[in-house]
Amino acid sequence: MTNPTGTPRQPAPRKRMWAGLTFGAVACVGLGLGIGLAIAPSGESPTDHSSGSDPTTPAANEPAGPAESYDFGGTEPLPTPEDFELAVKVQEKKCFGSAGCTLTYRIEPTYVGTSDLTEIDQTLTVTYEVTGGEQEQINSFTLHGEQVRQDSHQDIQTASEDDELAATVTDVY
Repeated sequence: MTNPTGTPRQPAPRKRMWAGLTFGAVACVGLGLGIGLAIAPSGESPTDHSSGSDPTTPAANEPAGPAESYDFGGTEPLPTPEDFELAVKVQEKKCFGSAGCTLTYRIEPTYVGTSDLTEIDQTLTVTYEVTGGEQEQINSFTLHGEQVRQDSHQDIQTASEDDELAATVTDVY
């Protein structure tokens, strides 16, 4: 293609490409510094790594203040894994001779703790482990007050039709 003077057009200079890349890099660095300054504690820059020489700054070997405590919105202590019993209810079982079985099961949790669950003002996640299959399975359900939400069913492979499943709570958070 030619321009009005009859000479061929030159491709856009590479300088424009490098200028764009340089501008982009500078913008990213500026954005990162801006975010760092915005989230840094007041009176301290993100690169301030003083050794404690400031009399208002505690020395590194001095004990820190008391740990922060969190309010979960209720007066009741959070349940522990020991506060739950889990029953495994097999809903369907398909066996394939020496190849083992496929079981469809559901977990039925029972709370046996002493805390009043309706006084805990947060949704709890209860993690559990199912054993007795060819591989252990880890899953969880949520609990808000006395309302439980979980998968309607789960599947697991067993080595034989005589294998029995068991479930144990491993964590509550």
